[in-house]
Amino acid sequence: MSALMMRIAGLDGYRELVKESGKDPDDLIHFAELESSWFDSADHLIPAWKACKLLEHSAKALDCPSFGLQLAQKQNLAILGPLGIMLQHSETLEHALQDLKRFLHVHSQAGNIDVSFSGNLVNISYRPLVSYQGHAKQLIDLSLALGFTILSGLSNRKFPLVSAYFSYAQPSNQKPYEDLFDCPLIYGATDNGVTISRSILEGSLKQNSDSVRGFLSEYLQTRRSALRPNIEESIRILVRQLLPLGKCKLEIISSALSIDKRTLQRRLKDIDRSFQSIVEEERKQIALKYMQETDMPLAQIADLLGYAEPSVFTRSFKSWYGLSPVAYIKQYKLRWKYQ
Repeated sequence: MSALMMRIAGLDGYRELVKESGKDPDDLIHFAELESSWFDSADHLIPAWKACKLLEHSAKALDCPSFGLQLAQKQNLAILGPLGIMLQHSETLEHALQDLKRFLHVHSQAGNIDVSFSGNLVNISYRPLVSYQGHAKQLIDLSLALGFTILSGLSNRKFPLVSAYFSYAQPSNQKPYEDLFDCPLIYGATDNGVTISRSILEGSLKQNSDSVRGFLSEYLQTRRSALRPNIEESIRILVRQLLPLGKCKLEIISSALSIDKRTLQRRLKDIDRSFQSIVEEERKQIALKYMQETDMPLAQIADLLGYAEPSVFTRSFKSWYGLSPVAYIKQYKLRWKYQ
């Protein structure tokens, strides 16, 4: 089992797209060794290679070579959750790009983003880290198209590209690519990505800052059940999302909930809770979930829990369960890898 994981939110819109073709998405989902119920929880982690398997198999089964491209057009910045909020908070598009590169692993570890500068040109490349039977075309298409959609959303206009390049051979039907990217297309390239003018990245994104609170509110409402979460559950939702970003602070959460910091503390005290106790409880549960359901290295788990050092995670884990993470894994035979 691969240690590379991704939030199932990265497949948002999948079932809808398959149904539009007249097929049953559940059959394809089960073929990829996934569960249909997982698609109801945006934060459910799945092995990234299984997502790649689902995309490649779906494109073949539906005879739709541009499946990844079409799926991206059903997605937007919202699938990134609070990472999307962080991007909206960036001062410029260049800062947003750097944040996306730095924190993409929080949303998906299926691939890496690289940004390189050459004079007045900027190359934004995507390298898939997983494949299915040696192929990752649909994952590449999904990632590049979604990245293009995100940049367009942040800049409030269709993002102008100098070129788009792909490592695979030229498809028989280029029209979906031409319509979306609206620029020269290069196939059989060394990498996958787009080229843009550097001057575009200098534009300010400050006009987006006012929408952050509304975005968070929408996230809380759409990424949970139809029931309105109470104050403690709202905090827990945000804690789970902000921990991997290193932004899990009471000030940020109180602002997101439009509640004064001291008022929020009082409301928690009224129900015999504290912000720190909630954070620790969430860390405790998430740590065990990662260890039981994945073979992610312990250093990676520590990072996703917002710890500055793996040693701090080890001390916390031992205080929760009476054993170090390695000892716990060995005692309960959770996995073969102890790193």
